[in-house]
Amino acid sequence: YGVTAGIRLAYVLKDGDKKPDNGEVRFMLSRKQGDWNFRFNQIFTHDIGEDSESGIETETRWQVTYKARDCLNLGVQGYHDFGRLRDDLTYEEQSHSVGPLIKYDLTERVFVEAGYRAGISEDAPDNTYRLNFGYDF
Repeated sequence: YGVTAGIRLAYVLKDGDKKPDNGEVRFMLSRKQGDWNFRFNQIFTHDIGEDSESGIETETRWQVTYKARDCLNLGVQGYHDFGRLRDDLTYEEQSHSVGPLIKYDLTERVFVEAGYRAGISEDAPDNTYRLNFGYDF
């Protein structure tokens, strides 16, 4: 059906006084359609062990890109941190941000990606800048 899906399970063991540990389940979907690429991640996290707080945290991330040239992709992305589900936070108490991104392929497998996100809810950072270097396996 042209959809790529995956699940990632992670356990983060925090050292020393940086407690609690946490477990994460991430559901990932992507779909390419012509020059368009759609990506969606749904993330659930739960504290484990000493100093843990009860409740599941949830976060959604999405990205839409368009292949403008052979080595250049332009797009928009969104990050949405809903907090702990049991807290029933309002939209302004959650962290929501969106913004543009640019991905440039340096070689067939090496790329650089830059992005900016503006906070669109009260609790989100006003400005977030990203610069990633990557290698496709």
